[in-house]
Amino acid sequence: MNGKRRLIAITGGIGSGKSVVSRLLRLMGYGVFDCDSEAKRLMNSDRAMQDRLRREFGDDIFTAAGLIDRPVLAQRVFADSDALQRLNAIVHPAVTNALRQWRESQERPLCFVETAILTESGLDAVVDGAWHVTAPEAVRVGRAVDRGGLTAEQALARVRSQRDNPADYRCPHRDIDNSGSIALIPQVERLLTTND
Repeated sequence: MNGKRRLIAITGGIGSGKSVVSRLLRLMGYGVFDCDSEAKRLMNSDRAMQDRLRREFGDDIFTAAGLIDRPVLAQRVFADSDALQRLNAIVHPAVTNALRQWRESQERPLCFVETAILTESGLDAVVDGAWHVTAPEAVRVGRAVDRGGLTAEQALARVRSQRDNPADYRCPHRDIDNSGSIALIPQVERLLTTND
């Protein structure tokens, strides 16, 4: 590792429970970098990124307060794969750069990054390994609906649209079963003993 802190990705599709695993790790004292939160923060605060987003997608993706209007941007990019690629080309490198800086600031030899799009973001080439959180489709759909904001049909469409295939990862990975049939904490503790 050349003296670097080991960085493990916590990944899995919508409703899999990766955020639950991340919360457990934080409670245990581990640093966890949340890619989604960091992307939102950068889009709302990084002037250079905002300028690029304006040039690519127009002024109307910003609210009157100068923040990203997420529903407008989502409507623009999720219906257009080319637009989504242009958005990702702006956001992913900035998040990866922020992750690298954050990693160097961590005191423990093991830290984590939560991401739903490990391969699409290219982070599978940055991390030392991945913990892939899994749950059956019906469980994931139910969790997504319970969080609010999605109908069962919308949740199912999101679950099925996500490309989350560990066979594509460019890093070693371990699975975490978060179906509810196996206790989660012992699985996390077991993985920590093999990674710490």
